[in-house]
Amino acid sequence: MELAERKELTVDRAIRRIPAPPEITLPLQQHIGAPNAQVVNVGDRVKIGQLVAKAEAYISAPVHSPVSGAVKAIIPSLNPVFGKSTSLIIENDRKNESVPFVKRRDPQLLPKKELIDVIMLFNQLLKERS
Repeated sequence: MELAERKELTVDRAIRRIPAPPEITLPLQQHIGAPNAQVVNVGDRVKIGQLVAKAEAYISAPVHSPVSGAVKAIIPSLNPVFGKSTSLIIENDRKNESVPFVKRRDPQLLPKKELIDVIMLFNQLLKERS
């Protein structure tokens, strides 16, 4: 089966960047795994990429803020898949401040000691989760 692509309406148009909304609702449960535990509180300032909810179970993934701003509320919310869930409301300050990101390097090019350190850190994180 092959579906029509239907690109005729957009093929000649440039890709546009859509600005982030003034306020975001960030669910703490975003997948079939366990819900995450919030690590921020109402009034806390957050930056893009900052951890806002940590994974506490084997099947879980941490949640990071997609905007900079202030945590406005922590509310119960409805999730179409999971039913009731907890969400953070973050008011976007539009400053786009971010945490410093680690530049990933090709593991094949790392010095042996550095590669071993990375593997040991990963192993430690796995043990903490189990």
